Amino acid sequence: MPAWVVKLGLSMAKALVGDDALKKLAGFFTAVILLLLALVLSLPVLVAQIPLVTAERIGSFFNAANQVAETTKTRDDPDGIAIPWDEVAAAWAVLHDQDFSGVSEATARELARQWHERHERVEVHSDGQGHTWTETHVWYTLRTFSEVMSRLGFTGEQKDQARRYLQAFREGGIKPPPGWTARPAMGWAWPLPGYDTAAAVSSGYGLRVHPVTHVPEVHQGLDIAASEGTVVEAAREGTVQETGNDHNLGRYVVIQGGGYETRYGHLSAVTVKTGEKVKEGQPIGRVGNTGLSTGPHLHFEIRFIGHYQNPLQYFL
Repeated sequence: MPAWVVKLGLSMAKALVGDDALKKLAGFFTAVILLLLALVLSLPVLVAQIPLVTAERIGSFFNAANQVAETTKTRDDPDGIAIPWDEVAAAWAVLHDQDFSGVSEATARELARQWHERHERVEVHSDGQGHTWTETHVWYTLRTFSEVMSRLGFTGEQKDQARRYLQAFREGGIKPPPGWTARPAMGWAWPLPGYDTAAAVSSGYGLRVHPVTHVPEVHQGLDIAASEGTVVEAAREGTVQETGNDHNLGRYVVIQGGGYETRYGHLSAVTVKTGEKVKEGQPIGRVGNTGLSTGPHLHFEIRFIGHYQNPLQYFL
């Protein structure tokens, strides 16, 4: 913004409200800015270590890595080698400063080729009657992530950044930082009292590798690990819109109210009925291990006007 615009705005504000009011207003905005800055700095894991990429983009790395792996299959090694798609994606994030707009299967394949090294051995054979021939043996080996980063010319800082990105991919989604405890915003309640610390969040909101299918996906909620049978409470008041049993979510409950929709999955039991009105903190079911699940936990989602939200933002 031009300096003259700022000066003009300050002069007009001073004329309208006076020096004292202007000072109070400036103090208020300064406090808000400092508060926002403190929030960002206190949650570095949420904003600094997660590559900004969609499920479609990450699928390009997954497919490209598998395609390159197919090219490493030879007569001497029919299985070939597995190219780690998540390492390729982490390297891309560093090379392109988290800009995934230019990624495609073709560009991802080009980068993924850095992970394999081709070897060749030529053998000369003879049948003892003066006839000779050669036989070529080809095989591939997998370079380590450190070797690839060195080949790409990464600095020490870039290598550390790439490892953080890789850790974020492998751990799954955006997790709260160590020491975090859920602090519900007004009108909200944590759905699993007693399991409200960072250690209980087994999978965060965002990109991850599905623990059952092993395919990259966008995880649209939080997974909160808890003992089977633990009471699940409504995170926000509303009307029970739907209950059911889904292949992925298992037994679930959907509650709508005030533009918000909260969803609770993998339940062992549902204790509310469709059409029932509930308050935040009211029991609605029990933790289970139903659907596509590797252990007892609650899958918790929030949507606002149809759009998925990171649940953590309501419990900071």
